[in-house]
Amino acid sequence: MPDEREPAARPGEAGPSPSEARDLAAFRWLEERVNPLEPESVFGCSAEGLSDSDLRREIDSQLAGLRYLEQALGSIAGTSGGDPEPLVPRAAIPGNAQRMGNYYLLGELGRGAMGLVYRAVHPALDREVALKMLPPHISLIPERVEWFRKEAFLAARLTHPAIAHIHDVGCANDNWFYTMELIRGRSLAAVLSALRAAGTDRIAEAHLSILGTRPLEIEPAFLRPERRYVFHVVRLVAELADALEYAHRQGVLHRDLKPANIVLTKGGHPKITDFGLATRLDVPADETTRMGIGTPQYMPPEAFEVEGAPDARQDVYALGVILYELVTLRLPYDGNTLGELMQAISRGEHLPASALNHAVDRELTSDIRKAMHPDPESRYPNAGRLAQDLERYLAGKTGSVIPPPMLARLLRRIRRHLWKSIAIAVSILAVVELLILVWSLFFRD
Repeated sequence: MPDEREPAARPGEAGPSPSEARDLAAFRWLEERVNPLEPESVFGCSAEGLSDSDLRREIDSQLAGLRYLEQALGSIAGTSGGDPEPLVPRAAIPGNAQRMGNYYLLGELGRGAMGLVYRAVHPALDREVALKMLPPHISLIPERVEWFRKEAFLAARLTHPAIAHIHDVGCANDNWFYTMELIRGRSLAAVLSALRAAGTDRIAEAHLSILGTRPLEIEPAFLRPERRYVFHVVRLVAELADALEYAHRQGVLHRDLKPANIVLTKGGHPKITDFGLATRLDVPADETTRMGIGTPQYMPPEAFEVEGAPDARQDVYALGVILYELVTLRLPYDGNTLGELMQAISRGEHLPASALNHAVDRELTSDIRKAMHPDPESRYPNAGRLAQDLERYLAGKTGSVIPPPMLARLLRRIRRHLWKSIAIAVSILAVVELLILVWSLFFRD
């Protein structure tokens, strides 16, 4: 039965030549297999397996042409505004802005050994993001690319208010990248630098403008500014501990928790970022390594060992160091060399937080010491327990009975002028003793 799409040869007319018949057969073969509504189907076609070698060569030739045309059309669409323009664009895109996949780079936010971070925008969605990209020379190393993809994969599993959200991952121009929410704020490292610049004597005045203006849920008016600062810091670390507990329950260990990887929003809320050294908690000890993973000042003693299974208590230790640093404005351990620092961390000998900041009481000092104990077995077993103790501490301190205003003012004045108060008290005692002596000499029977 003749094909209705092809009129039969009329009597007296010559039929198609062999080459024309081959072209027609190739066209029909492609027509059956290539969907015009799905251009990607061109790349999945192959003429292998056909018994007719001439027909196979013709099909391969036509497929090559279609693939070239599809790639050319894709390139034109990528450079001539193929993405729909947003109705009300918020971010102005410079004419010379570099394009990375569906994103335009608007400016650099930071850089490190394993990545460059840019402020970027997705025009079609009118969404500003932070785009982290592997440097070009590192993109040539397969192991580094695999680490980068693993970072995006692990971080994308986490959806918590105190953890930066991952939006997308891709590769453009042989450069791997992923995008995350753009956090408008400052890193905790920058906050610490500002607090140190203000000085410990002015920390009470400076902390609200530096840490954010979020009030405590219960904030008694009688609290000294120094104590109020400590309570703000404790609440912030409790929120981070809660976020870490969530991440650990999802099987993700951060391994590089430090102030530089924590961002405070303008409202004072913390966000954990940079999961570049993260690993799964279920990885066996013989398939992972510890040595060199993390930042030494925030690493527990066991993290310096060559081998060992990932342990959630590593992140708990780092959080304890961060809390110590926030309330004292200094790190617990120091050393001129890495070896000296490792020995100091292993011994676990450091000044108590209360010795460096008198607004830190024994209870909080004990919590900090337990969080950063050199022995993992004596440390908090998980971040959730640390969060509970810190929240309990806040509830117990800020929810206590408010003393009478007059007594509160008197106690505050005595603390501020301690030596003068002692001198006055000694003078009063001396006068009282003198009066007693006079009375005993002249008025006793």
